[in-house]
Amino acid sequence: MDPIIQDQFGRTGPPGMRLPDTPVSTGGLEAIFKHIEPVLKPHRYGLKNRKRANRLLMLLMPEHGGQASEVVYRSIIRDWLLANGGVPAITRRGVVDPLGSPSLRR
Repeated sequence: MDPIIQDQFGRTGPPGMRLPDTPVSTGGLEAIFKHIEPVLKPHRYGLKNRKRANRLLMLLMPEHGGQASEVVYRSIIRDWLLANGGVPAITRRGVVDPLGSPSLRR
């Protein structure tokens, strides 16, 4: 048996001994990817910056959970800008990978 699969089975335990909520497949993860893949696919060659990619994924999380609302987003952004004098706290290129740190580009 493949060592990776053997390790996975070792962590989940035998069928009669595992907890009821222990995942034994990637089906749940695949359901999430089906939702975000169409959003990410057009950007697949441009997502080279880890911080920007993580921010994009964080923006997609409420949408996946059915909690996304243009009105709520607009209100949060407006309130934040008003509290900060109408300007972002970081420069436009403020989200960059530091020199020497790993990026998504390999």
